[in-house]
Amino acid sequence: MTKNSKDSQLLRIIGFCLIIIGVGCLLFYLLIGRFIRLSISPQDMAVIFFIMMLGMAFIFPQLLEDRNKGLSTMRIVVFMMVNLICLLLLKLGWDQPTLKSIGVDQWWMGIIAFVFGAKATQAYFESNLAKIPPSLPTSTAVTGAPTDQLIQMAIDQNRSTFNKPNITAVMAGKMFKQGQLEDCITVHLSDTQMTGYPTSVTVRPAQGDPSTVDVDYITDVATPKALNVIFTDGTNVSNVAHAGSTGTICCKLNNPSKNENYALTCNHVMNAGSGFNNAGPIDPPQGVQPAGSWVWGMRTDDLDAALIKIDSTITFAYNIPSLKGKQPRTLTGSDMMTTDVTMAGNSGSGRPRLVTGKITNYSSLLPIDVGYTDGSQPLNNLIVLSQVTSNGNSTTYVTLSGSGDSGALIYDQNNNPIAMVVAGNLQFTYAIPLSTILLNTQTIIA
Repeated sequence: MTKNSKDSQLLRIIGFCLIIIGVGCLLFYLLIGRFIRLSISPQDMAVIFFIMMLGMAFIFPQLLEDRNKGLSTMRIVVFMMVNLICLLLLKLGWDQPTLKSIGVDQWWMGIIAFVFGAKATQAYFESNLAKIPPSLPTSTAVTGAPTDQLIQMAIDQNRSTFNKPNITAVMAGKMFKQGQLEDCITVHLSDTQMTGYPTSVTVRPAQGDPSTVDVDYITDVATPKALNVIFTDGTNVSNVAHAGSTGTICCKLNNPSKNENYALTCNHVMNAGSGFNNAGPIDPPQGVQPAGSWVWGMRTDDLDAALIKIDSTITFAYNIPSLKGKQPRTLTGSDMMTTDVTMAGNSGSGRPRLVTGKITNYSSLLPIDVGYTDGSQPLNNLIVLSQVTSNGNSTTYVTLSGSGDSGALIYDQNNNPIAMVVAGNLQFTYAIPLSTILLNTQTIIA
């Protein structure tokens, strides 16, 4: 059982206990109290009512959630207002024979109108201001077609469905159905266990009718591993202190404010495969083979990147000259399973250096664990790539990358740079968008 489901179950148990306490107190007063001449007071009744309503909130937390399954401030306010009015009426009017005796008869309709008005206001704001789920990662821009937004909403609304121990990744994707590409939710499983897992889920948009989205399960997907084992894109690179652990140069970057040039690779390449976060400047800089010095490194939930200051004696030459100076291309849902990409892999690996494939998922909505030498660390918004072969409804996936390809450049058929490889397994290659790297390093592609 996952932590979230345990917490939810515990809250429901607490809620049931509160309701049992409330009902028990009420029955005690009604059945036993009369025999011992103990009557229930207005204050006691108000307390009993509050305990029972608190229990209801614990048992049915969806009472306080909006249509996108997020906690709604408006619903909380309305819930508390209704409870407050009921508590006041119980306290003031429990032993009164008429509403007029309470002293609010002329305001009664106004109070009812106020409550219903608050409910109408809550429904209005939920419909018009919550069209995109607030719990979506803020760094994931919804840049695709409306279908992309719908699938992202479906994932967000059904997170508990995908909260299984063998689910390693959940993303917007495409699947072949009767020979045609169809939008879906792509789920990676660490094994073949999928008994009882839904083949589709329901999504409830803020406006319009509910609809269903198919789920495509890809089995036996291993945890992606960091792939570390000429200064040019694809050149071998390693920390002098860990010469046996090599990676790949992605591209040349420039910091305009410092007027310095760097070669880009992964932070774990410089750390011999470790997921350690160097958190910025390397002081003092460390020597790098074949030439240069490691001056900056960071490994966070969004980044795994290192900057190598290029020695003035080294000339950086792109294998593909038209890549020089281009800015990263932003992917959308329309790129999935349609856009051809190339990986400029490690030149010393013995494998073909340029490997082509497809973008299977343009941004993982939930973190994907990457296996480093010192344990797994999550990475957000990864691009997933593979060599895809389809036969009817059957699809096979083969990775683009291998050992030593961490840091490799991913670019499209028009030579637009897209991403840097960070990890892989037998079926998929995982890459960090270059736009994320440039933003965090305050650099441009030189």
